[in-house]
Amino acid sequence: MRIANRSRFLAAIGLCGLGCLAALPLNVGNLSFVSLASAQPATLTKSQSEALDAYDKTVQDFKAVLAERRAQINAKQKLPDVPGQALYLARVSMMGAYKDLTDVIPSKIGRPNKYKIPPAYFDAANEPLIDEYKSLQGIMQAPPANAQKSDTPFKDVVDLGTAIARIKGLDPAHAEVAGRISLAVFYAETDPRTRSARRNGKRSRNPSPPLIRS
Repeated sequence: MRIANRSRFLAAIGLCGLGCLAALPLNVGNLSFVSLASAQPATLTKSQSEALDAYDKTVQDFKAVLAERRAQINAKQKLPDVPGQALYLARVSMMGAYKDLTDVIPSKIGRPNKYKIPPAYFDAANEPLIDEYKSLQGIMQAPPANAQKSDTPFKDVVDLGTAIARIKGLDPAHAEVAGRISLAVFYAETDPRTRSARRNGKRSRNPSPPLIRS
């Protein structure tokens, strides 16, 4: 009987404890109990919805241009004059749209990515798209089979610019300046951000995303 009475007593205490917990508010001291449903808005605002739709479209556009260029390369078709431009612009559009999205929905900023792109600009789930982007760019930018390798390409550019200036009649001092200018022109012509900005003729309200590096 003592054991039975003890069990009933403990059960009564337990029920009283549950009753007390049920009567407590959800905010107890510094502890807040928030359901998953209330952790984020049930519906998006108009600007949030528009930003999400715009981002989804840029992702699909990037996938489409990657697939198109890969198919052209595999079929050994003639590529456009600037085959990497469409890929670059599609990538920048996707990253710019993602920044617009995370501006209005900060919770969309996810985990770090292997390319060390700021997470506010890039969803790490899209790393395979950048893998394919780098692969295609590597194929399209590969030098011709008969190209000469140089361990000092920048010096070569300066030397070539200087030599051309001398042929044009400039004195040594001015020819040296011309050689340095030719290096600046080389940078301007080979930096895809500069190239696309000039051809596109417009600027985004967000700064250009960083270049993709291994």
